[in-house]
Amino acid sequence: MAEQSKIASLILINENSLQINFTNNWYQEDVSQLTTDILSALTDHHILEKISGADRENCRFEWQQEYFMLNFECYSQSCWIENETTPNLSLLNSIKQHLEAE
Repeated sequence: MAEQSKIASLILINENSLQINFTNNWYQEDVSQLTTDILSALTDHHILEKISGADRENCRFEWQQEYFMLNFECYSQSCWIENETTPNLSLLNSIKQHLEAE
């Protein structure tokens, strides 16, 4: 992982959301690399679409037959993964474990 993409902490907010905090500040132009770094921990994921906005970028992906959204809000330096289909704490915990192993 690049220096700005090193994960400082992962926090399960609820059964539908995993917050990702990085060691360094990042910028909108870093989102593509951050997305690659995060998703590389999840083998057999499939990116479905990327959505870019003025302050927010999202990446919809499928992993283990569930749909997720990787969200970046640039001004607030926020990053989180949401389960898009149904709340699944067990699968979010699995994503957390994969990211911690990186």
